[in-house]
This record gives sequence, C-alpha cells and structure tokens, in this order.
Amino acid sequence: MKKKYLAVLLTLLLAISSYPFSASAASSTSIFKSKYPKETILSSVTVDLDKDRKQETVILSKQGNFFLIKGKTVKKVAKGIKTDPGWSPAAKLTVFNPAKGEYMIITRYYYPPGNTQIAVYRMIKGKLVRILNETGDLGVGISKTKINQHWKKYRSGGGWEPVTTVHTWNNAKKKFVASGAKN
Repeated sequence: MKKKYLAVLLTLLLAISSYPFSASAASSTSIFKSKYPKETILSSVTVDLDKDRKQETVILSKQGNFFLIKGKTVKKVAKGIKTDPGWSPAAKLTVFNPAKGEYMIITRYYYPPGNTQIAVYRMIKGKLVRILNETGDLGVGISKTKINQHWKKYRSGGGWEPVTTVHTWNNAKKKFVASGAKN
C-alpha cells in the first residue's frame, strides 16, 4: 500500500513540475500556428524583454515576417526579413544584452553582393520598437556589448576604404551612440 501511494505521489509530482515548462513553450508556437497557419517558423527565441518576469517569444518566419508573442497575443512586428537561400545564409534572430537587465532582439539578414542588414528591437510600452537599423556592405559584427558596422567609404577620386562604425548602447540615454567613421 505504501509503495502504491509513493508511486502515485511521485508521478503527480513529476507531472506537476514538468507541466508549465513544456506547456509554455508549446503554447506560444501553437498560438502562433493557429493565427498564422501559412507561416513556417525559421527561428524563435524566448526571453523576458519587458522585465515583467514573463517570457515573450519572438518568431522569424521563412516568409520573412517577424512576430512578437506576448501571452496569447501575436503581433506582426516587421516584414521583408529574408535572404536568397541559394546565395547566402538564412536570416537570424539574436538576443542582445548590452547592459544589465536590458534585452533586445537583433534581426540579421544578407543580400547581394555581400551586404548585411540588421535591425535592433527594444520593448517599449509593450511593443517591440526598432531602435537601430544599419547596413554593413562589408558585414556587421555583434559582440557582447557593441555592434560593429563594417562598410565602404568611397573616395571622390574613385575606389574605397574599409571603415567601421561602432554602435554602443548608452543605458542612461536609452539609445545607441555611434563612434568611429559615420555615414
């Protein structure tokens, strides 16, 4: 009798402790798929963007659309975020943490002849807002706290020189500050 009781109790504990984790992950994608059945998920990230201790999910679809799932609400944030699959790597989502407690989402995609386009989104008043949008015709590097935009500065007499603009998050001003060469 004791063994049966312990087995039932252990089973209940395991079921209860694992339920919220699997349900929350499945529910955001199932909510998304029910609202947008023709979209195919390319990449998704779950992170607390607005510091409310509840996870938001962002999804990038193969069709080039970018979505925010907050609770049971799905909002389209942007469109046209896709690359030529035969030419370059697939578009990417990156969680960017430039300061303590500050989380942002970076979308990155590529297009010929070698350009990298990034957009940085920050949660402001419950909405994902694009706060930085840059193209690097020689690429864009993302480090732990900085975004390095590598581009070509054309000379008036012909030709070009490689230059870099460094975008650093200023937590006091709540914006990116650019240093180095500027467009």
